[in-house]
Amino acid sequence: MIYFFIGFMFLMTLLINISLAFTPRISRRSNLFGLTIPSDLQNSEEITHLVYFFTKTLLSLNIPLSLPFILALLMKDVEKTTNFLSIYLLAAMLINFLAFLILYFDTRRKLAHFLLETPSKINQSKQKITVDLSFRSNPFILPNWVFVFLNGSFILFSLVYTFLIYPKIPQEIPTNFDAMMQPTSFSSKSLFTVLFAPIFQVFLLVVFTVTNGALLKAKQESVLKDSKIYNQNDRQFRKATSISLLFTSILMQTLFTFIQWMTITPNTNYSLFLPLIVLTLVSIVGINLFIGFKYRQSGEGLTPEVNFDTRTDDDIWKFGVFYYNPQDPSIWVMKKTGMGLTTNFARWESWLLIIGLLLIPIVMALFFK
Repeated sequence: MIYFFIGFMFLMTLLINISLAFTPRISRRSNLFGLTIPSDLQNSEEITHLVYFFTKTLLSLNIPLSLPFILALLMKDVEKTTNFLSIYLLAAMLINFLAFLILYFDTRRKLAHFLLETPSKINQSKQKITVDLSFRSNPFILPNWVFVFLNGSFILFSLVYTFLIYPKIPQEIPTNFDAMMQPTSFSSKSLFTVLFAPIFQVFLLVVFTVTNGALLKAKQESVLKDSKIYNQNDRQFRKATSISLLFTSILMQTLFTFIQWMTITPNTNYSLFLPLIVLTLVSIVGINLFIGFKYRQSGEGLTPEVNFDTRTDDDIWKFGVFYYNPQDPSIWVMKKTGMGLTTNFARWESWLLIIGLLLIPIVMALFFK
């Protein structure tokens, strides 16, 4: 089991690195590193080289980052190995994010210089922006009731099972495990500690349902030409994202239902806990990478033969990541860098949503302790 634990920690580091390294590969071709790319420059050798160098450099970081895991294989003490890898995982995550930020801003600087020095034949001022007023007339995402029903089924099972065996639940509930999947710390039995997992499942249901609805509400991207093709691609992308979001929610609910069963059932074998976590994480990352490689952001990957010209709005995207536009009433927008959704940071509703998403898990964790 100790070797499986070491492999799990290595896999966590690897998945984080891969997710970051392929950011430009899943972004729009028309928007890379937070900068708008004219259609006649999107296939240039310079931009292709910048994307390749970014991905290759970040992936190569896995070589030095893997060395401590080899050291862990030689360690004999299970407790020391667990503590060492727990600390190192945080360090490896920090190193990955720092390397990503350094490469991102360096590549963004080089790309900005290239765009400044290379004239484009595309003149946005002389082209009309077309908006499809029927973009949301035919809903292209899964209805929210599907998320509520399927996620709610897992929550209902957790609650029913919990109350059926409540008298048999041990007085001490495990909260932490070592590398051998043996409990190392416990919380006293109470209604809140017993219902911690189902409560968190409700939180996940709300998050997934709101995110799914946001896929429909997120504003339509403005393009200068081929708007019909772009909007069709965007609809397909949002539909695929909605489906992948549903699968992700089911995987997460399955994991927490298992955690609930495992922690409150007397004399439980915890050996399946770590493999299930691995399966869940690999599946979620795999689903998102599949969507990213096939569709790219907003579905631009569905028609690789078409290079789109999106509206130049670099000035309202801070560092190409944070959308800040006080004149825009929209709360949800499609990301300029990477894939998925983000919020308009100029809206108070966005800050309320972000604070809520951060505070609720923290408050729950504090009460659980």
